[in-house]
Amino acid sequence: MEGSDKTTSAQAGENGAGSQASAPRPPQSSVAHQGSDERPSRHPVQAALPDSDAHPFDFPYNCSFRKEDFVDDPNFDCVYDAVICLSVTKWVHFNHGDPGVKKLFTKFYQCLSPGGKLILEWQEWASYKKKKSLSETFKKNVAAIKIRPDDFSDYLIKEVGFKEVKELEPPGNNAGFQRPLMVFTK
Repeated sequence: MEGSDKTTSAQAGENGAGSQASAPRPPQSSVAHQGSDERPSRHPVQAALPDSDAHPFDFPYNCSFRKEDFVDDPNFDCVYDAVICLSVTKWVHFNHGDPGVKKLFTKFYQCLSPGGKLILEWQEWASYKKKKSLSETFKKNVAAIKIRPDDFSDYLIKEVGFKEVKELEPPGNNAGFQRPLMVFTK
């Protein structure tokens, strides 16, 4: 993907959310773990990896992936250089409304190291209307939404504290996925 020239800047620390973050702690995920996917047809996650003591700062030991309800986890205390969030914000909106999206964005900011990147892709507002009738909670939350996807960039810069946003355009001949990726810098 090639980056476009669409860049927005703001003064760091202009808001309350970004400037009040506590001192970052080392990521819990930096500690070797046994893996959680141990189905009969699979081996533990680390089974095919070489000895982590030999090259602790080389891939794959310098990279970790987690799956969890990031919005509701009160104990999340990791620090990362980059966070990737693809096609998730609509579902956070559906389940938690605007407060959930605000909390998600603030937690992204807090868990990023200085200069860290948030790579964010969100669904367009029109796609919300197609799925809002899946549950009464979704209908209620969608009806109360004030921060729509088109407002996310401004919110992340002006309210959360990100310094810059750059849009990465999808390649031209891609007939499938066409939503841009937004890269926010802490």
